[in-house]
Amino acid sequence: MAYNWQQFKNGLFGFSYDYEELLAKLKTDVATGDVGDKIVVIRYRRDDTDYRPIRDYLYEGEAVSEDEEYSFENTADVLEEMEAMNSIF
Repeated sequence: MAYNWQQFKNGLFGFSYDYEELLAKLKTDVATGDVGDKIVVIRYRRDDTDYRPIRDYLYEGEAVSEDEEYSFENTADVLEEMEAMNSIF
C-alpha cells in the first residue's frame, strides 16, 4: 500500500483520520459507476508521521494542478485505506 498507511494497519501506530465525508462520496461514486477501478488521488504533503492523508480524488478528465501531489491508485485500495484510517485511534 501507498504512503506507509500499512504501518497503521499493522498496528505499529494508532491514530485515525476523519474520512467520513470523502469515504461516503467515494462509495456513492463507486455504486453509481461514476469512478472506475483506478482513480487519481490527491494527497496532503507528508506530516510528522510520514502518512500522507488523502485530500480528494478526481473524476476522469479532471486536471491536476502543478502544485498538487497525486498518484494513480486502485479504487478498492483507496477505499480500504480510508475505511481503516477512519476507524483506527
